[in-house]
Amino acid sequence: MSKSEEEQRMEKARIGYSTAMGLVGLVSQEIYSRFNAMLTANSIIIAIIGWTLTSERSLPPILAIFLPIVGLSLCFLWFLFTNHGVYWQNVFRKKAIELEKNFFL
Repeated sequence: MSKSEEEQRMEKARIGYSTAMGLVGLVSQEIYSRFNAMLTANSIIIAIIGWTLTSERSLPPILAIFLPIVGLSLCFLWFLFTNHGVYWQNVFRKKAIELEKNFFL
C-alpha cells in the first residue's frame, strides 16, 4: 500500500517544517552559548584591567596595550558571531514560514 503523491508531499513538508523549527532553536542556543563565552572572556579582561587600576600593582607595558586590543578584537568577533547566528536563524525561520503558508494554512 503506497501513499498517494499528495500524502508524500505533505509528509515531506511536515518533516521539513519540523527540521526548520528545530534548527531555529539550535541556532538560538548556539547564539547564546557564543554570547556567554564572549561575555565571560571580556569580563575577565575588564576584571584584570580594573584590578590593576585599583591596586598598587601596575601591568607590564606590553599587557597595558595588549589587553584592550584583545578586548576590542573579542568584541568584533562577538559581533560577527552574533550576526552569523541571527542570519541563519532568520533563514530557517523564513523557510518554516514558507512551508507553513504553502502546506498548512
